[in-house]
Amino acid sequence: MYANHFGLDCLPFDNRQDPPFFYTTADREEALAAMQCRIEHGNGVALTLGEAGTGKTLLIRTLLLRLTSNHRAAVITCPPNGSMEVLKEVCRGLGITLPCSTTAARMLNQLRRHLHRASRAGTRSILIIDQAENLSAQALTELATIADLRDETTRLLSVTILAQPQFRSMLNSPELSRLSQELYGEWMITPFNEGGTRGYIRHRLRAAGRVDQ
Repeated sequence: MYANHFGLDCLPFDNRQDPPFFYTTADREEALAAMQCRIEHGNGVALTLGEAGTGKTLLIRTLLLRLTSNHRAAVITCPPNGSMEVLKEVCRGLGITLPCSTTAARMLNQLRRHLHRASRAGTRSILIIDQAENLSAQALTELATIADLRDETTRLLSVTILAQPQFRSMLNSPELSRLSQELYGEWMITPFNEGGTRGYIRHRLRAAGRVDQ
């Protein structure tokens, strides 16, 4: 009712994750370009930080639209923290069928073989972790092991982590030094300034169907 009254197709400021609602700024475009570059030209871990509400999840949706059929991406949001749960989610996200009962070592070997076959077939495998600040130290240690999977010459998986800024202090702890060493780039998404806020409002209204903006 409210949308129709204002000439809109939908409510413009809902927590929508549709890529047309993505409003780009210099730092957001830089983060997108950097993540895409890491995916295309090198493996390792890329980290993008931003406060809650700055559009990290929408950034992921926009990134996925820029990938091609030569990419296979597993996206994990609100990552689980139980033993082997991150590993299981990565396998499921990449289309690996797991037996009902297995060990971490067997899952890792199965994942490594899958990634190696994909690499030989010309497919680049990608793991995207959203809301990584919710991960436990145990899960992050598991993630470091996954990120380090490699064949004779290169890592087999490109990992992109998106998190709130406090995640950076988590990485500074000695027990997570291994994951810190896997980082190949770090970017920050900042809140809009006054001009950015005006542009954001106009863009969301247009995306919602308003034609007189």
